[in-house]
Amino acid sequence: MNDPGRRNGDRLRPVVAIEVEGLIAVHHELGRLPSSDRWPLKVNIYRDMIPEEAWDRPRWDEDDHWVRWYWISRTGVDWVQSLLGDGIDVVWISQWHGAANTCFGEPTGLPELDSVREKSRRGPFSVAEFETSPLRARSDGRPLLLVTRVAPGDGGQSLVRQRRPRDRAITALRTVSWEMGPTPEALAEIDQWLTLASDPAGQEALRDQRRCDLARSRRRASPTGEIQHRVPQWEAVERIIARDQAINAWVEEVVDNVRKALFDRGLELSDLGTPAQAAGQIIDAMKVVYRRNHDQGE
Repeated sequence: MNDPGRRNGDRLRPVVAIEVEGLIAVHHELGRLPSSDRWPLKVNIYRDMIPEEAWDRPRWDEDDHWVRWYWISRTGVDWVQSLLGDGIDVVWISQWHGAANTCFGEPTGLPELDSVREKSRRGPFSVAEFETSPLRARSDGRPLLLVTRVAPGDGGQSLVRQRRPRDRAITALRTVSWEMGPTPEALAEIDQWLTLASDPAGQEALRDQRRCDLARSRRRASPTGEIQHRVPQWEAVERIIARDQAINAWVEEVVDNVRKALFDRGLELSDLGTPAQAAGQIIDAMKVVYRRNHDQGE
């Protein structure tokens, strides 16, 4: 299973929470997957496999057995495999709970994934249950993407608002139709968002995009948690990278000059105290120099 613990660099490691139905399993009668992208799966369900509360009016026979047929999306399965190959933390938010591994994971070749739903929850994952879900703690400080088949009425904004302010821009939701399954266009859009959310400059671009969306929402419609229309252009990321490189070069120059000045006096940076104390003294000195130059009209 994926390790839910925090590790170095986890803040750049997205959590992708997926529902089985829609992304991997499509309605056997209504599904419109191309014949080249599907294969049938007979799912045998037994009463002790899933929490009693998980299903609404299950059709158990006299042996506490229930059979359902699905089309399996090759595109969906391959995409989940690609996420795992990239080291992304993939978990179930399925109404199948942990039985998603037995009923769908094993037959499709997926490794065992954690289920982050509370056992008492029934039906598709709802945004309202996020507050008490294990998913909240697991994704704290990290990019979070929900892939579901049920679109929330507010476009996912209630999910976004439940996260810390700094995490809201790196939170997104994508609905996948239970009839249509995952389309290449939808998955490409998600991949683009995940690429940004996995990069420091990309995260900053997403935050800039959210600030713009919030500013527009004061004049027009409210922003949405859905990915569509929320992915910034790559030029915005490049501007942030260039800005950070310029700032880093300037900081290195300042620190190098301070180090040389201290060396001339037989001192080192460590003599200024902790890194935070040293930084504070350098900033104070820069303020003095700025005020002096400003007073002299330079």
